[in-house]
Amino acid sequence: MKKDQITAIIEANKRMSTEKLKSYKDLLESIEEERELTKKMYFWHPGERASERRFHEECRNICIHVRMKSLTVHYSRDYRETCHYVYASDNLYCDEADSFTLADIKKLITGFEGILEKREKNCSTKEDLEK
Repeated sequence: MKKDQITAIIEANKRMSTEKLKSYKDLLESIEEERELTKKMYFWHPGERASERRFHEECRNICIHVRMKSLTVHYSRDYRETCHYVYASDNLYCDEADSFTLADIKKLITGFEGILEKREKNCSTKEDLEK
């Protein structure tokens, strides 16, 4: 995504409630963490028993959808284990953009953190004025 598109998305979500904005930020951070985890799965080893392998598959197959104003982000991971290998592939895309990467998610998180910090500063200054 281009910088102006990311700025427009951040501005569109600026008027959201603090709780909703925090939930968007948390979901985007979880996508970032899961994406980083998938990179390191090359070095993982499968479970020794079939029950362990099925348990790992159940826990590590995920699907996250974040719907906010003017943007819908989708992330899914397909995780499988055989007796000898671990296979993992993930899919990150956005309905409204042709190309959407992890760097775009990091930029959105940074923008939302900036908004939340400004709100916290405003709340603290209002409390100081009341005292």
